[in-house]
Amino acid sequence: MEKWYFVSEYDYNLKFLGIYSTTIARSTLDESPMVYKPIESIIDNIKDTVEIIKIIKPIYNFKDAE
Repeated sequence: MEKWYFVSEYDYNLKFLGIYSTTIARSTLDESPMVYKPIESIIDNIKDTVEIIKIIKPIYNFKDAE
């Protein structure tokens, strides 16, 4: 079973607080932030090869949702 099946619409909506999006819906759950690896895990894996200057947070989210 794919990981996005375990994401609730409520949790998905909470992740987007403060971010403008017109496509937060059941049809885009597979693109929710919770289905991706945590940023801490990614940073830990790349820290020896990159210099992280800044971590930014989106303020607008656009997806093609039908």
